[in-house]
Amino acid sequence: MPLVGTTLYTYQGHTDVVYGVDWSRDGKAIASWSRDDTMKVWNATTFELISTNPMALVMAWSPDWQLMASGDAGMLEVWERSTGRTRFEYAMPVLGINGPNELPVKKFVQWSSDGKYLANAISSSSMQVWDVSTGKTLFSEPWSAVAWSSDGKRLALLHLSGTDTPAKVQVLDVATQDLITSYMVPGSNYFSLWWSPDGKYMVSGDGNVWNAATGEHIATYQFSPAWSIAWSPNSQYFASFDASQGLPKALNQQLNTTSADPTVHVWNVLTGGEVFVYRGHTTGVNDVAWSPDGTKIASASADMTVKVWQAVAM
Repeated sequence: MPLVGTTLYTYQGHTDVVYGVDWSRDGKAIASWSRDDTMKVWNATTFELISTNPMALVMAWSPDWQLMASGDAGMLEVWERSTGRTRFEYAMPVLGINGPNELPVKKFVQWSSDGKYLANAISSSSMQVWDVSTGKTLFSEPWSAVAWSSDGKRLALLHLSGTDTPAKVQVLDVATQDLITSYMVPGSNYFSLWWSPDGKYMVSGDGNVWNAATGEHIATYQFSPAWSIAWSPNSQYFASFDASQGLPKALNQQLNTTSADPTVHVWNVLTGGEVFVYRGHTTGVNDVAWSPDGTKIASASADMTVKVWQAVAM
């Protein structure tokens, strides 16, 4: 097996900053999307291009890769990849920190693992959960970071404090909207929340990790605030990157500046130790995705490439 961090392939099919990357559930394909207004799907073994779709702003694939959530200028739509038919459209009243044509808000629009529901936390006024089969809003909550449980039946909401004071986490039963549990966690100034695949842990974008059932604090990781992290399939590790280049243009004029951090950091969840730092990109990293078998990581960058590299031993 190649050494950890070995670059296995560099995809160079985009002509501008690459915003996002995802693996198919079966691990056979990789999708990437870019400021060049295209989404490309390519074979994860041969790295041959499968398809190119014109796309202004990709947000999230459904778990089976049959549906896509995308949008721009305050409009979100869910459409079928095979036919191009739009299932439904939703006008977002106010975009939050990411405006049109900024970095994609993939992590603010999340599918449940069974593909039945879509949680939207883009609007700065509220968070909504939709039934994808009907396009109807099931319920709304105050603006929060969101994370789905691996079974798709529960949704965690991190009510953003915007300060270092404690913030509230609520875990809801999606079908009934009943409150399962709630607890306070260290204050979060960042806007992402991730639930581990085994359901035991949650990590916020500012590096706090806690027990998902009880809220007991486990560790604080010393990394730059993250829009996105990627859990390893066995929930023992997660990969993160510096999110400073993901700020809106009003706060960061050049998303592809060479001063942006080109590294990806891999952490051990329980020990808090940094396991590895990947240094394969030449400028800022915008997204990371772990392969379903846990052997590889794909990272998207402002250097217009996607790198596929060897992950830590599982």
